[in-house]
Amino acid sequence: GWPNDIDDVLVVLAEYLAPGSEICILALTSMAERETCLRRNHALKNSQLNFKHVVGNITSIYALSELPLQRACAVLVLADDALDEQPRKADSASLQAAINIDSILSGHYPELCPLVEDSARPRIVCDILSADTERALKFRSDAQEKSHSIQFFHSGVMETGLFTMASSQLPVFN
Repeated sequence: GWPNDIDDVLVVLAEYLAPGSEICILALTSMAERETCLRRNHALKNSQLNFKHVVGNITSIYALSELPLQRACAVLVLADDALDEQPRKADSASLQAAINIDSILSGHYPELCPLVEDSARPRIVCDILSADTERALKFRSDAQEKSHSIQFFHSGVMETGLFTMASSQLPVFN
C-alpha cells in the first residue's frame, strides 16, 4: 500500500536496514506520484536503499506474485492512502493482501510463484486502521496466534513509535 506518511516510514526503515537493501512497493499509486513523494523527502535522497515499484492492486494474486516474496526478510502490508478515510475497507484490503501473501508463500499458487524448499519464510506484518478490526483479531486463540505467520499492528501504535524515534533523533525529526 501507499499510506500518506510512506516517506516517513521509509526514512525510519532506512535507519534499520543494511545499505543496498531492496524495498519493493506494490500500490495503485502512479509512478509519477511516488517519485514526487520520494523526491520531496531529503532524508531519503541520502539513503542507500534500492526501491522496486510495482503498480497494481495489493489484493491481486497476480500483482503480489510479481514481488520477490521468496527472497524477502519481511513483508510489511500497509493500509493504502486511497482507503484511509474508510478504515474498515482499508483493513479488508490489507487483511486480504496478507492472507494472499501467506498463501503464495505456502505454495498454494505454484504456477505463479514456485515454492522454494528450505528457504527462510519472511515474517508478514499487517497494518490495521480500525479499532473494530483490532478487537476482532484479539479474539484469536493462543494456538492460532502461535501457528499463524501474520502479525498485526494498529497503525496508531506504529505512528507513536515512529514519532518517538523521530523525536529522539533530531536529524530525522527535522
